[in-house]
Amino acid sequence: LRWIRTVSPGIKLRTDNDGACLFVTDEGCSVYNDRPTACRYYPVGHMAIREAGATEDEARYFLVKEDHCKGHEEDREISVTDYRKEQQVEQYDQINREWMQLILKKKSAGPSIGRPSDTSLQFFFMCCYDMDRFRRFVLSDSFKASYDMDDAFYSTVEKEDLALMSFGIRLLKQILFGDETIAVKPGAEEKRLKERREIS
Repeated sequence: LRWIRTVSPGIKLRTDNDGACLFVTDEGCSVYNDRPTACRYYPVGHMAIREAGATEDEARYFLVKEDHCKGHEEDREISVTDYRKEQQVEQYDQINREWMQLILKKKSAGPSIGRPSDTSLQFFFMCCYDMDRFRRFVLSDSFKASYDMDDAFYSTVEKEDLALMSFGIRLLKQILFGDETIAVKPGAEEKRLKERREIS
C-alpha cells in the first residue's frame, strides 16, 4: 500500500512488475471471499454522482470492456441488480456509501474550500484508513475530554470496526465541513486553544 498525496489522500494496492494483483496466484484469487468492492463489481463500473442543486447522490453503473476480461465471451445476460446480488456487493455498498458522500461533499465544494492543510490530510488518512491509530485516538483521554459521548459509544467503537469507520466519516464531516452531528463538551475548544498557547 502507498499513500497517494492528492487533494484527498488515499491508498492503492501495489502490483507486481507486470501490473498484476499480488493476491492472484496460479489457483486464482487468494482472498476471494474477502475481495474488495472493486473486484466484486468488475467488469461493471460503479460511481456516485450528485446533480447540481440535488441533495442526494445517485448511483450509476456502466460496463467496462477490456481484452483480458474473458467473461464478456460467455453467452449470458444478467441485470445489474442480479449481478450485484450474485457478487454480494450490497453490504459493501452500504458501508461505502457514507465515505462516497464525504468525497462528493469535497468535490462539490470545488476550489472554494482550498487545499486542505497537511494536518487535515493526515487526519483524513487516519480516519479512513488507519483504524488502529484512529481507535486509539477516539479512546484517548484528550478525545473524551473534548466530545460528549456516552460509555456505550466507547464500548462499541472499541470492539466494532464498522461502527468506528462510520464515526470516522461523521467526525471528518464535522471537522472539515462543519456538519455538527457530534456534541462537543462546553469549553473544550477554549481549553485546547489555551493549552496550545501555553505550549508555544
